[in-house]
Amino acid sequence: MFKSEIRVKKAIRDGIELRVSDRTPLDFTLDLGDLAESVVVTAEAPLLESTSASIGLVMDERRVAEFPVVGGNPFYLSRLSPGVLSSGGRSAGNPMDAGSATGVIVNGTRGGSSEAMVDGSPNMTNRNAVFSPPQDLVLEFKIHTAT
Repeated sequence: MFKSEIRVKKAIRDGIELRVSDRTPLDFTLDLGDLAESVVVTAEAPLLESTSASIGLVMDERRVAEFPVVGGNPFYLSRLSPGVLSSGGRSAGNPMDAGSATGVIVNGTRGGSSEAMVDGSPNMTNRNAVFSPPQDLVLEFKIHTAT
């Protein structure tokens, strides 16, 4: 009886950081190999996003959890991004505040021209956010200041 076994070389990539709305192509080529061989690729996150023209700031889990926010509305954190100014009111930040937290001017755009999305779905009506998720339910988000 003849038994054959095909083995593939092992390829490992460490230190890959994926954030909200990142598009990072990871191309792997799996070659036939022996168990004694392995390929280890080590790299750091690039300083410049070269796959798209998008610029923005990611509010990570630590910032979202620790920064004080009016009424627990994480949309207020967008005002901490460079180039973002408030054009909305100063409501208590309740989940149905009809866009007071999302009323921003980004790098000179007109007020009311921003869009808020929740999990990739539009969250807008009449140029304002419909729903602001509570701060403790948000892990991270990204403010796109140039797309």
